[in-house]
Amino acid sequence: MLFSSIPFLAFFAIVYILVFVASKYKNSRSLQMWIILIASLFFYSYWNPPFLILLGLSIIVNYLLSIVIIKNHEQGGTNNIPFYFGLLFNLGLIAYYKYAYFLVDSINSMFSTNIGIRDDIFLPLGISFFTFQQIAFLIDCKKGLSKKYNFKEYTLFISFFPQLIAGPIVHHKEMMPQFEDKSKKLITYENFAVGFVLLAIGLFKKLVIADNAAMICDPFFAKSLGQTPLYMIDSWVGVLAYTFQIYFDFSGYCDMALGVARMLGIVLPINFFSPYKSRNISDFWRLWHITLSRFLRDYVYIPLGGNRKGKPRRYMNLMATMLVGGLWHGASWTFVVWGGLHGLYLVINHFWSYIKKGIGFLHNESKALNFLGTFSSISITFLAVVFAWVFFRATTFDSAFKICSAMFGENGLGTLKSTLTFFSEGQFKGILGLFNVADNVHHNHYAQLESIVLLFGISLIVFLLPNSVQIAEKFNPVIDPSKVVAAFSEQFKIIRIAFKPSLSWAVFIAVIFVFSVLNMTRLSPFLYFQF
Repeated sequence: MLFSSIPFLAFFAIVYILVFVASKYKNSRSLQMWIILIASLFFYSYWNPPFLILLGLSIIVNYLLSIVIIKNHEQGGTNNIPFYFGLLFNLGLIAYYKYAYFLVDSINSMFSTNIGIRDDIFLPLGISFFTFQQIAFLIDCKKGLSKKYNFKEYTLFISFFPQLIAGPIVHHKEMMPQFEDKSKKLITYENFAVGFVLLAIGLFKKLVIADNAAMICDPFFAKSLGQTPLYMIDSWVGVLAYTFQIYFDFSGYCDMALGVARMLGIVLPINFFSPYKSRNISDFWRLWHITLSRFLRDYVYIPLGGNRKGKPRRYMNLMATMLVGGLWHGASWTFVVWGGLHGLYLVINHFWSYIKKGIGFLHNESKALNFLGTFSSISITFLAVVFAWVFFRATTFDSAFKICSAMFGENGLGTLKSTLTFFSEGQFKGILGLFNVADNVHHNHYAQLESIVLLFGISLIVFLLPNSVQIAEKFNPVIDPSKVVAAFSEQFKIIRIAFKPSLSWAVFIAVIFVFSVLNMTRLSPFLYFQF
């Protein structure tokens, strides 16, 4: 059940009404939690009912292990068998369902073997997310950083449907107090208003921006698998289209998750904050998939030694952490290369920061030079991220190398006419198609300009407009343990837009919501659902 679909909106409307009605009864909070829990389990089972058994098994096993681990820690015991069993259990689930084909194919390729594997292993939705949450929980139990929770609330913590499928990767210290707080009212006018604003903006990002960008990049990456030569211009247009597609697809999902949860009175942690405005790759990873970065930092990078054992070891730890991050995203060597590229970027960034401090040219009094430095930093970081996305999106190395070579001009620049014709072929109808201006895009002269115009318009939105968290900042739309908003909000405010309850805002949000719903003509899964 996709957030950007009519069935989900109908499902959520029913859940919201039930939670609202429950607020009128005695012991309303307990009843509301039960409604949300049952709705969450139904939501997960909607796609593939048997996988609800897997989710339930994972929750029960981890919950029982947590009790044993906490009791062992409280008694000063040294028995770590339950903890390591839990770690192997969780990693085993991911290894089987997500990496079995990848591991077998890699072994067969490297050793010329012919190991067989069943062909009916399907990836359960959200397994990487709810498994990582439980690994983090068990680690905290072992360290004495968690208490024993009620089973119902623990189950809700893992299965809460706004974040179950594609994050954020929530932490028990952020969520459990909200579920346990009996005095907190879930259904309020403010929660509804702020939540609906975030939901509407997220729907617009996904259905109107991301899905139209996909109409440019999908045919391009499909074409890269064939023998047709690629040129520099059409390669950059195709890769930039994917760069913006994944940005608004993931950003849109994060907004919808925040909005749906907030309407139910629950605040989720921040997971996305204008990462393409980052001045360096370290900032990018503070702003892109923030909860995954936090998990990798706290449970991979720091346990490996972090920055405590000298610079060479720090660089090795950074690279190892990003390789894990790449493999987390997908069972393919292209994802490993993507993670390796970002690991290399981080190593270069930290080494460059060290060099700059030694030379001592961190600041210049000239506003013009400071602006030029900022512009250059953002541009270099953005282009590095764009280049890495090629390996993230390409399904084969041959395709990725073909695109990269074309981006650097191997087959020549190409002509604007050929590029526009290339992107007007096939299924791409773009913005004009939304208004039925042209039935046949390939034969419409004006529609051939859409790919360029669309990308230019999207880039203005990315680099000039505030993000959704900034728009709703006055109403505390997120939990922000890393102080991301405080660190970057003012820096990123080029054009200031702030939500406030008013007729004009109500009309604006209603318009983009209705416009988004009218574009629910085809089901397009969120890109992060596959992870």
